[in-house]
Amino acid sequence: MTSTLTRIDFETADRDEASDAIHGAYGFRARLRGREIVFRQQSVFGSDVSFTELRFGADLATDSEPNRNVVVSEVPRGRFVAHRGRDVTDLSDGGLFLLPTGSTTRVELHHTITRTYSLGSVERLRAVTREALPDAPDLDLTRLRPESPAAERYLRDTLGLHRRHFLSGSSPTNGLAADQALRHLLLTTAAVFGLATPKIGSVGESAIVRRARAHIDEHLRDPITAAELAQAAGTSVRSLQIAFRREIGQTPLEHVREVRLVAARAELLSGPETEGGTLPTVAAVSHRWGFLNPGRFSSLYRRRFGEYPSDTLRRR
Repeated sequence: MTSTLTRIDFETADRDEASDAIHGAYGFRARLRGREIVFRQQSVFGSDVSFTELRFGADLATDSEPNRNVVVSEVPRGRFVAHRGRDVTDLSDGGLFLLPTGSTTRVELHHTITRTYSLGSVERLRAVTREALPDAPDLDLTRLRPESPAAERYLRDTLGLHRRHFLSGSSPTNGLAADQALRHLLLTTAAVFGLATPKIGSVGESAIVRRARAHIDEHLRDPITAAELAQAAGTSVRSLQIAFRREIGQTPLEHVREVRLVAARAELLSGPETEGGTLPTVAAVSHRWGFLNPGRFSSLYRRRFGEYPSDTLRRR
């Protein structure tokens, strides 16, 4: 026997109705700005897990109450900036992130699609992690990003699988199977975000990878080869490949491409205008970050961020 799922598919151009819908989904009131708004909510709520997609055709600003749940989010389109005290984090790059927990957070969104997966309480995450890893340190809930692109892809696939079954009503929503499915999701989230492991860069990152990444950061706009990175890291190409696969989940050149895509997106979103006061072109940005074929750049960009670079540039 399964419990009843609550489904919501709601669209409005009324600010008050949109604010009420956000309050129902997340528990806080939101202020919507702009002359005209377009708002759509699609949600499925179960006893422990929920999925919500919100589409904002407007600007939104809100101060959210401290979050007590494990909420994994992504922003496939638009701008999402979180303010926690003096810390400002731009989460608009299309990747998965954890919503901050335990503190009031000011959130600003601009013509955004957000997808959120609520996986139950932080206390349940702690209990499940302690059971599976009795010797692990207390959870570090300040970490908002996955440990590596490969880890992010695994979590995204896992969440997508659950969401497809969950939204279709084909997965059990209570009983042993549902409990084990939720436990798997929580443990996967803890592992992917490194919540119960030493921080990469202190113990987890080797000197080989650290030196190679420093060289990448310094020469990001220049041509970079695997042999060059191996020389900078003081090792062989094969040893460098093994270290990157083990610690980051990518080859060295895959990592170079990932960092360049993120840098290109940041420039498209908020980079400086040209000397003539116009926006940069996609071709100029792609070339500046080492992508000599604009068509190939657009294809890689869309695969990574869910939209074409021209779509990103148009929102400025």
